[in-house]
Formats: sequence, structure tokens, C-alpha cells
Amino acid sequence: MNYKFVPKKEINIDKRFLYSFSFDNDVKGSLIFPLFVYQKENNLILIDGFKRYQQFEYNFPVLQISDKEYSDDKAFIFSINANLSFRKLNIIEKAKISMLVSLYFNSTEDEIIKILGIGKRDFHKLKDLLLLDESFKRKLAKWDFPKKNALLMSDNPNNWNIIWNDLKSLNISASQFRKILTVVNELSKRKRILPTKIWEDMKNQLKKHQLKLDINSINLILNIIQHPISTKMEDIKKTIIKDLELPENIVFNFPVNFEGEYLDINLKINSPKELKIIIEQLNKISDKKSFNKIFSDLL
Repeated sequence: MNYKFVPKKEINIDKRFLYSFSFDNDVKGSLIFPLFVYQKENNLILIDGFKRYQQFEYNFPVLQISDKEYSDDKAFIFSINANLSFRKLNIIEKAKISMLVSLYFNSTEDEIIKILGIGKRDFHKLKDLLLLDESFKRKLAKWDFPKKNALLMSDNPNNWNIIWNDLKSLNISASQFRKILTVVNELSKRKRILPTKIWEDMKNQLKKHQLKLDINSINLILNIIQHPISTKMEDIKKTIIKDLELPENIVFNFPVNFEGEYLDINLKINSPKELKIIIEQLNKISDKKSFNKIFSDLL
């Protein structure tokens, strides 16, 4: 490599190498690190250090990666390896690389897939994440969002833009968003409808239950939509227990979703006298309609 100082006007920009994506708008470059360039038709082409190039007007310390003319494909691979030597690429940068490979550097695909450690199918799907809103992409980059989760949005990026529009004001965390993403995507596949339809159903349920659009309420309603039978059975159980007015030393253990033949009753006593009291209480409980409903309608 050839190290030297070069005036800014002698460095040429080729946007085919521009895949860096910072999640913070005020990230600043530094002149500590040199720019990487390669020679093409007597021109120096910038392949790494775009942030520094944009922010400074001085002569730049430059590392020319070869004294001879270098191919575009080799320069692109060099650029990726240079970045990976001192930092991780975020999911949006990988999506940009996928797009650039498909447009300009097709012959490098297999080598870049190997460098990034991504399956071929997933690598091709990544570029669809570039259809997400800018604020959404910045958040995914900041979260260092896992590839396996991000790919759940690649089939319906515009649908997820609509969902993100509701979520972006909630100060949502990466783990909270992953949970919502996973549930909505699972429901979308199960019901064979778009994620936005699941989301619209959730918002309608929020209105029905007079709940605000917040993380806890969203998770509550999505759980009801995801597990309607168990949620309904849990509500029935709570209603029965409330109606029976069970004392603390009598515990009813219902079979899961009432799918069983028996009702287990746990008793807590510390004297023969207390046992007699509990037996009297159980006799009163057994006369209630809600108790008989357990056996006539549910078990």
C-alpha cells in the first residue's frame, strides 16, 4: 500500500461503494484514520472513509491499496474487509451491500456471502429492508438488530412502515419490538393475512377495551388474538373464582383449558377444627350455580 497526503479535489467519489449507514445523524468522522482509495484510469477512487471526506476540507492522509490499476470488484471486497477489521456492519449496511452486489458487483456475490456469513437466500432478501422508513432503518441499525428478526420484515416492508408509524413514539426497546414483530408475523402466517390487518385488529381491540396504545396494552391484546381459547378460559376461571368467594385456604386447580375430567382442590389446615370449618365452606360452595357450571358445562 502507498501512504500519502492528497488534496480533496483529487479524490473521486463512486457511490457504488457507499454502503456505510450510521444510526446517529451527528456521528463525526476523524482524520486519525486514512482514507482508502484505489487507482482507476489515473483517478483515485474513494472506497472507505466517506464520512471523513464529507466533513473535512483539508489534504487527506490516504492509503492507496495498490500501486497498479485495481478492479472495481476487488476494491469492493477490500472495502468490506477493511470495515470488518475494526467494526461490525449493522443490518442496514448489509442490506445496502446486498443491493449494490445485485446492481454492480454480481461477480463478487459468493465471496461476499462467505465474508458476511449469510445464506444466499437471506442475502438476497436483505435488500428489501431498504424500503423501510429512514427513521425505522436508523433504529434497526442502532439496535444492532439480529438478521433472523429483521428478515421477518423483508416480505412486507411497506406494511411494517405502517406499524412502525404507531410504535416510533413509544420509546420502544429492541426486545419489545422483537416480541411484537414475532407475534404479528406468526399471526400473519397463521391467518394468511397481511401484518397490517393483524395490527388493525389489535388497535380495534384496544378501543373496545378502552386501552391506550402502549407496550403493555399491545402485548395484552396480541396475546388475546394469539391465544383466544386459553384467554377466554382464563377469564371464565377468574369469574368463577370471584363468584365462589373462595377463602385463601381453599385452592381450585382447573385442568388446562378445562380439558380434563377432574377438579383438583387443595386444602390448607392446621387443626381438626379448621377442617370442619372448611368442610362447611365447601358444602356452601357446592350449592352455588357457578360451582355446578364447572361440571355441567366445562369439564
